[in-house]
This record gives sequence, structure tokens and C-alpha cells, in this order.
Amino acid sequence: MNGVVEILKGVILITIPLLIFAALYRLVLRQRAARLAAQYEVLLKLAEKGAEIPLGLLDQTPDNSNSDLRRGLILICSGAGLTFFLLTLPEHVGWAIGFIPISAGIGYLLSWKLTRKN
Repeated sequence: MNGVVEILKGVILITIPLLIFAALYRLVLRQRAARLAAQYEVLLKLAEKGAEIPLGLLDQTPDNSNSDLRRGLILICSGAGLTFFLLTLPEHVGWAIGFIPISAGIGYLLSWKLTRKN
């Protein structure tokens, strides 16, 4: 009976942060979709009136000059956090899993450094 309670506690401790992350992710996606829909509505109204559409509204290419830097830093920090969290668990189970996002983050930082314009 005590083992079942411990397993349920572990499941709850894992599920709650995942649900919070999923809710925040959904909120961000919903905000982006609403902003894009509002922008398309403005474009449609301008087109219906026959007004000239500014090029700034049509240009949808984001500035990705620092996206590799941002991704690299996020992956390194999340990998370090995961490693430290897994080190706090009894018997230090699976602590090396955190090195996977750390390695990917280092790759993104190298990509950012090599492709950066001088």
C-alpha cells in the first residue's frame, strides 16, 4: 500500500508541471493566432476599401538573426536545470539525461556564432 502511494505521489509531481507547461504553451499559441487573425482582418478591410496596403503589413518574415542564440541558451539552461533536478532525486537516477539538451544548445550557439554577420 505504501508503494502505491509513493508511485501516485511521483505521478502527481510529474503531471502537474507538465500540465502547467501545456497550458502556458496553449495560451501563447492562442495569442499568436488571435494576433495573426486581427492582422489579416486589417488587411482584408484595407483591400475592400481599395486602399494601398503598406508593405510592412505584408512582410511576415521575422528577424531570425538571434534565434539560434536564444534557442541555444534556453536548451543549455533547461538541460542544466534538468540535470540538477535529477541529481536531487534519491540514487541520482538519470542525471545524465540533462546533457542531451545541453549538447543541442551548444550546437545552436556554435551555429549562431558561425553564421553571425560581422
